Amino acid sequence: MFGDEFVNRVDEFVTFQPLGLVELRQVAAFAIAELNDRLQSSAIVLRWDAAVLDQLARTSGNARNVRAAVKNEIEPLICSALQTHTSQTIQLKLSQGRYTIITEESIHNAQQPQH
Repeated sequence: MFGDEFVNRVDEFVTFQPLGLVELRQVAAFAIAELNDRLQSSAIVLRWDAAVLDQLARTSGNARNVRAAVKNEIEPLICSALQTHTSQTIQLKLSQGRYTIITEESIHNAQQPQH
């Protein structure tokens, strides 16, 4: 398949095994923690459920897709929530298979008695 000249220049071959759900969940936890670190620089705290990490691991299939899902699915939700709320704590949850954001204000407003 490869010419002898090329093969002779290769020092070693490394074979990679696909990541399993446990490893993908760790990648998801790391990606969400990085997002939380960025938010904390603006005095915003992100909390998340284990179900979020499980969903990212199950639906992504590989580490690159986990990071893409955080960037393309979760970050826009957070941005939208921050545009309409001034919460300092944001909760990321999974509801009916979809990522949802719950802010302190939405919790507080739900607990207020209706007049």
